[in-house]
Amino acid sequence: MFPADTHYRLVEQSDIDIAIDFGLRSIGDVREWLTGYYTERIAKQELFGLWNGNELQAAGELRLSAIREGVADVGMVVSPAFRRKRIATEILKRLLADGRDRGLRLICSTEESNIGAQKAIVQAGFKSSHRILEVAFSNS
Repeated sequence: MFPADTHYRLVEQSDIDIAIDFGLRSIGDVREWLTGYYTERIAKQELFGLWNGNELQAAGELRLSAIREGVADVGMVVSPAFRRKRIATEILKRLLADGRDRGLRLICSTEESNIGAQKAIVQAGFKSSHRILEVAFSNS
């Protein structure tokens, strides 16, 4: 369950500045990239937020695959101030239920070093079935 003083809803175009500021604080990415990425997610109704008033505390996305029909990738980001409160797990559970209601097969992934996300993914009910390795070649 989400905290009592919050509500979960689609992020709307009018929320774009709040979403970008949230993303910069939470993942520290480049403003231009976040603007394009969040604009596309909002237009496709694939970005959801956990709000307390006008404060975005966490975001979840359910992105339909462009190459695999019936498959969607889910993910979440939680503001540093609200981490370690099971919010990521709850967002993933909501996205999982929404995706299943739509008849989608959902996948979720994270970096090997992101132990918190790995725990949330497992606690939300996802099972690990594939591992992707990154391989780099040197020029020498």
